[in-house]
Amino acid sequence: MASTCFNAYKRELKNIKIFHGDIRILFNFLPKESIERFYILFPDPWPKKRHHERRLLNWENIENICFCLKRGGKICMATDILDYKNQIIALFEQMKIFRRLKFNPIKKNYRWFLNKNTKYEEKAIQEGRKPFYLVYSKN
Repeated sequence: MASTCFNAYKRELKNIKIFHGDIRILFNFLPKESIERFYILFPDPWPKKRHHERRLLNWENIENICFCLKRGGKICMATDILDYKNQIIALFEQMKIFRRLKFNPIKKNYRWFLNKNTKYEEKAIQEGRKPFYLVYSKN
């Protein structure tokens, strides 16, 4: 969080808002079609099958993101868990309002993701897991 704030300050970014907390609370305050891009990077995978409904990227939260996202807005996601990647793809395919941007999900696309790894991205790579990168656009 601190490095994100420092980098935003260093680059003099004016169009960035950082929220430290549970996004589900923030959804209650975001106006309709007010966000251009969401980044969801390496969310908790809740690996046990009985806990999958706790995953951040579920039907309800994607609907909330859709409400807040501008037309043409993007959701940029990364995970190192194959099962979670497949669940994300399945959920977004059911929602006809999104289209997946076509690029190899195993190669980090620097148009949408920074050339700097997150802490969890580094951990996954060090432990031999391959990150997956997905970007969806709201029609």
